[in-house]
Amino acid sequence: MNLFKFYSLFILFFLFNGKNANACDCSIPNVLDHIRESDFIAVAKINSLSLDPENSNRHNAEIEILKLYKGKPIKEIKVWSLLNSSCSFLPDEGSLWLIFSTKNYEGILGFGFCSGAILLDEEFDKKKKTINTKDFYDKTSFRLQVLDFLPKSKLKRENKAGLYISTSDEYLSGYRGSEIEGDRFALYELSIDTNLSIEAIEPIKEFTFSSSNGSLIPHLKQDLKVWSKDQEKTIAKPQKMIIAIYYYPAEGEYESFLSLFDL
Repeated sequence: MNLFKFYSLFILFFLFNGKNANACDCSIPNVLDHIRESDFIAVAKINSLSLDPENSNRHNAEIEILKLYKGKPIKEIKVWSLLNSSCSFLPDEGSLWLIFSTKNYEGILGFGFCSGAILLDEEFDKKKKTINTKDFYDKTSFRLQVLDFLPKSKLKRENKAGLYISTSDEYLSGYRGSEIEGDRFALYELSIDTNLSIEAIEPIKEFTFSSSNGSLIPHLKQDLKVWSKDQEKTIAKPQKMIIAIYYYPAEGEYESFLSLFDL
């Protein structure tokens, strides 16, 4: 698969009913937007599930939180199960999940097929209630790694101005074929002025390259552009914004590369 062609993550899930096929389309935000937009994030075990007596499209889940990243501790959460739809979703009892949840219009926390929940390694130490390390982290996405690294103060940062970051087609092309040591992501905090210009870029966590490629900051200053989802050219006051850069190792005929997107 050519990873260069994918600049966002889309989940397409098909269910067949006789001769008809229905599709459930979901667009999952990039890792930092996903963290920022969620009201509750935790690694949790699904202890039990039961049909919600008030709504057949929901299940009630009793959960055991193993690690809380954002929000208040809870013991129950709704599952948007939607069993008779193409977005049907029902986790197994005893399974372990990284749950992202945003309150619905009723103010209820829940998660479902399009919530971006990640099924984790089901092996964990039941006595110590901790997660086995190597296999667990090898099988999880960048989302868990970034969550483990960022302090809670950074997880709560909001993007009230609705800003986005874009890059040119040749974004960081000079780093293709590079090798790194350690984690496969870097984090930077941008200071954005009212005219949407980037005034400063501070490293939170940088890559450790095997060769002497140095810091990414000069390349980021040259290439990154800030824009507003409302197409406004100014914002009311300066804002700080965190971005992540991801490293993708070589795959077949394709060189390693860096990207703003967690593919």
